[in-house]
Amino acid sequence: MSVVRAPNHPATFNGHFQPISDSIAESVRANQYGYVKTPSFFQCGGINSEKNEDFEVELVTNTALNNVLTADSIFALSGKLIALNDGSPPSLSYFQDSVVRVGPTGEDQPDFTNKTIVTSLGMVISRREVASTASDSGSQLEVIVAHCDWDGQVSLFLSLQNNHLT
Repeated sequence: MSVVRAPNHPATFNGHFQPISDSIAESVRANQYGYVKTPSFFQCGGINSEKNEDFEVELVTNTALNNVLTADSIFALSGKLIALNDGSPPSLSYFQDSVVRVGPTGEDQPDFTNKTIVTSLGMVISRREVASTASDSGSQLEVIVAHCDWDGQVSLFLSLQNNHLT
């Protein structure tokens, strides 16, 4: 008799990110390739941008060690989101070939709050219409999605719940 498990549904992301600090290249001695990790954040503003919260993430790629992201630039990235249930920041594993330097950091940059897109399969377990306080916008839909994803660190399927605003 076989055990039936929920399928693995990875989440993909696309957005603009500003590194908190320069990338750290992790490699064994004398190796030219390895993991390049960069601390960064999601810029979240809530409905009508009434909040100002930055959620820490770790940008990760497996590439040549000289392909680093610098803290003085903003980058457009695409890849996979891996959120472990151990309290650590989610890892965003990006494709090095898709990295685009948008420009330098500073006051003259566009506002990237609520502009990161995460896409995944899941089951809607709750939804509600949220009235907007702004006079120029209507109501918005708040959706809570449960999904199963593979947690490679603890080697089991986890039930996760995400809040999504559409």
